[in-house]
Amino acid sequence: MVDADRVAVGAGVVGPLVGFVATLSATVLSPTFGWTASALSDLGAPGAANRWLFNWGLVASTAVTVVFTLVLWRDAENAAERLGAAAFAGACVALGLVGLFPSGTDLHFPVAVAYFVLLTFTLWIHGSGSVLVGQPRLGLEAIWLGIAHVLLWIVWIAAGPGGGIAVPEIGGSIALYAWILLSVRATSVGVR
Repeated sequence: MVDADRVAVGAGVVGPLVGFVATLSATVLSPTFGWTASALSDLGAPGAANRWLFNWGLVASTAVTVVFTLVLWRDAENAAERLGAAAFAGACVALGLVGLFPSGTDLHFPVAVAYFVLLTFTLWIHGSGSVLVGQPRLGLEAIWLGIAHVLLWIVWIAAGPGGGIAVPEIGGSIALYAWILLSVRATSVGVR
């Protein structure tokens, strides 16, 4: 087993935790953040308390997590899994750009939307590829995580609890992380 593979898989596990710790720390330290009244990006907006923690936490998370793409690409057995790996890389980059273009800047909205769309496409496309190569359980788990992410947004918007979107935002990131953990087990490096 190549040490670089272990590093890439470890990056997939640890990288998102960097983002979660930075984000949750920023929520705790913010005097104005509310889960039902805010967007996570409010934590990085100009004038926000500890905005550097949120913004640079996303950038650091991206820098580490995107390395996992190497194992996903190498282990891909069909075009759908390769496209899913590319979508994952795009989602990682979009998340980092959310930190570089915080709320209130011209590019914030498109990069934030790109992150959530690409994370959902990652789950659906890579999951479909897994089904096609004879890993139906892994594939269906990914697809259903993507469906759950979309349903969370629909339910949250329909319920309208306070106008904030932080809950479906963190829910999407948790769905992607759950898929990463499931995928780690299925890689050539992970425990089978």
